[in-house]
Amino acid sequence: NGIGFALAKHALQQGMQVILSDINQRALEQAAQSLVEYENNLNYFIADVSQPKQVAELAEFAYAEYHAVDLLINNAGILGPIKPIWQLGLADIEKVIKVNLYGVINGIQQFVPKLLKQSRSSHIVNVASMFGFFNCSFHSAYQMSKHAVISLSESLYYELTQQTDQIKLSVLCPGYVKTNIIDTNNP
Repeated sequence: NGIGFALAKHALQQGMQVILSDINQRALEQAAQSLVEYENNLNYFIADVSQPKQVAELAEFAYAEYHAVDLLINNAGILGPIKPIWQLGLADIEKVIKVNLYGVINGIQQFVPKLLKQSRSSHIVNVASMFGFFNCSFHSAYQMSKHAVISLSESLYYELTQQTDQIKLSVLCPGYVKTNIIDTNNP
């Protein structure tokens, strides 16, 4: 839904082969159904990006289906409870960090080694947020995770430029977007 769905739809409209991935099977099926006119270019794979093994399985699926990945978008994100930091439980903070930050880390660790072996160029987009640049009240876990995604992406950029010119990297930092991020805190 939201940014991920819009990016997938745009990619399909450009004639790309797309694999949607989400932890929520029903959401994936609904997304695929609403994109039925692109069904020949669309696959989906259920995965919890906070779990390295599931992201590894997603990478294996992608390469088994298409033998290469031209565009990897690390986009999963949850907002978490809207409370002051001292009222957040450690489990609340950990859940947000595992999805928002470790989801990107897992995507990088599972896909970059494969991208480095490809004989063609590719591009990685890590989705952060405008909250990666500034802060406000009651979103500390989300903001910490998005600051970290920006820092991680900057480090990855420098590491990649020392290895290859075949992999490009962008960080997307959207502002407010009509999405159900508030409703998806507990998938």
